[in-house]
Amino acid sequence: MDFFWKLRAGADAFRPFLFKRKPMKRYVLLAFLAASPLLSPAQDQGQVSGEVQSSVQTYREDSIIGAEPVAERVLTNTFANLYYRQGGFEAGVRFEAYLRPMLGFDARNNGAGLSNRYVAYHKDGFGFKVGNFYEQFGSGILLRSYFNKNIDYDNAFDGFLLTYDHGQALRVRGMMAKQRSFFQETAGVSSLRHGPGIVRAIDLEWVVNESFEALRGSPTLLTLGASFVSKFQDSDLANPFYNLPANVASGAGRLSLSRGFFLWDAEVAYKVNDPSADNGFIYKPGNGFVTNLSYSRGSVGGLLTVKRMDNMSFRSDRNANLNLLSINFLPAAGKFHTYPLTSFYPYATQPNGEWAFYGELFHRMPKEGLLGGPHGALLNLSFSFINDIHHAPIDDSTAVGQAGSLGYRSDFFRVGREAFFRDFTLEYSRKLTDRLKAILTYQRLFYNFGLLFGKPGEPNVRTHAVVADFTYRLRATHSLHLMASNMATRDDMGSWAAALVEYSVAPHWFFSVIDQYNYGNPDPDRQAHYLTGGVTYASGATRVMASYGKTRAGVVCVGGVCRNVPASNGLTLTFNTSF
Repeated sequence: MDFFWKLRAGADAFRPFLFKRKPMKRYVLLAFLAASPLLSPAQDQGQVSGEVQSSVQTYREDSIIGAEPVAERVLTNTFANLYYRQGGFEAGVRFEAYLRPMLGFDARNNGAGLSNRYVAYHKDGFGFKVGNFYEQFGSGILLRSYFNKNIDYDNAFDGFLLTYDHGQALRVRGMMAKQRSFFQETAGVSSLRHGPGIVRAIDLEWVVNESFEALRGSPTLLTLGASFVSKFQDSDLANPFYNLPANVASGAGRLSLSRGFFLWDAEVAYKVNDPSADNGFIYKPGNGFVTNLSYSRGSVGGLLTVKRMDNMSFRSDRNANLNLLSINFLPAAGKFHTYPLTSFYPYATQPNGEWAFYGELFHRMPKEGLLGGPHGALLNLSFSFINDIHHAPIDDSTAVGQAGSLGYRSDFFRVGREAFFRDFTLEYSRKLTDRLKAILTYQRLFYNFGLLFGKPGEPNVRTHAVVADFTYRLRATHSLHLMASNMATRDDMGSWAAALVEYSVAPHWFFSVIDQYNYGNPDPDRQAHYLTGGVTYASGATRVMASYGKTRAGVVCVGGVCRNVPASNGLTLTFNTSF
């Protein structure tokens, strides 16, 4: 309790400054108060940790690849997180600098200063957090906030979070907050901007086995959960044509059941009418369903995911778009690809409606078999099938999706006719010798280019891709990595080839050269090479990377959330470390 009296005394002393100074001055003082335990004479001074990442990129105009000129020529994104923990107390701040943001990141982020701050405390099962925080309920289809600067995503909450944990059996979370919008500089002062809506939520999770003595040793583990999330946003005076609801409520239930080699989880959600820019201002309620079944035993394993989403965009601002102010997260149903050509056409989750099926099987082949060889091998097969949901008009006088109406009706178990995405991938991984490992990959892809790229009328894309990946260990700390791939298609920009050479001197040095060649482009003047060379130095938790070359225009996706990346030509320097 001594700490809290000290914190209160400090707050009383600084109260005139906290409420009269400019926002950034206020953040600086709050950061000082959050770090005040460092000044305490107590024996346990706690722990300080953090991370820093800074990326700087130069730009040159390149008309062949479509790289536009940049006025500043040098752009940078930087952030640093600082955390302090002592017993049940925790505090943190984040510094951000966009001077100005690199291409492909939202240009509305601009400036430098402290953006996030929080204080948290927990004891005897109870806890609270005030300030900026991240939270997730269940799979996230009703509420999830997280931070990933690589895809320009940060929908942090700013408010308060109350928690209660009754041992291992019951977990309760309740919160009320606004959401991060942009970090902007206005009149020379950098500060965090918030969306107009207020998010209110509560979540309960119950581990059934922990509540009954007879079930605690059972091989079957059952967990149940329930969530309620609502948002409040004043009526939009700029949109007088519709009677827009100020309060939008949603609820979800979930379960997780595991026994032996099986794990099954499922979640179903419902959202009342929420007219927005995403759904064209229709009044149809939304619903979502996702389930996963996995099995793993010995040399065989598999995963099956089934997902249906219908009008499940949920934002704290009905007029927002792209990655801005999303309250929820709609998980993707597909394989995560790491090679540049197999990930050339990534899939973005469609909140207005999709039926998705994803299956994956793996088999570890025994040694000395025809395909296993002397060291064994791994065979992995995956398939994604994603279609539109069924849409039908409400009546004869209303078109499907007409603004101001219920939008459409949809039979839950009926899959729509329009195909969004197909991905069939077969991967064979084998250790050929004690020093040589090979990975062979084949991918067959269908991509609804007009819909997923927002270019109606453009033809669909069909590709065949093959990848040969070899890693050879020269010595204990030296290895050579070679990759060659080809993606054949007659659609969009035509066929591509890619090659990578990487030399590693563990644990510090990594050298690489990669070339992507658009040899099948129907325009001969754009059959360009995208050649990039890079070097990385790593020491402990610190990495310094430098690369120079060309980057093709495209889309980067992580978990179904995407951002557009424009073409560029120049030098990129990245520094990151954690402590």
